[in-house]
Amino acid sequence: MDSLIKVSYDNDRPTVSARELHDFLEVKTAYKDWFPRMCDYGFSEGT
Repeated sequence: MDSLIKVSYDNDRPTVSARELHDFLEVKTAYKDWFPRMCDYGFSEGT
């Protein structure tokens, strides 16, 4: 099964490109404004 977004497993940690995620989600906000806001949310793994 193909992934919808390319997942990289560098350093044994699955990651995706924020820019690819932004495009995939069809976010209307400009990337330069959207990305800092996503960082401010403080997401935690495994909670």
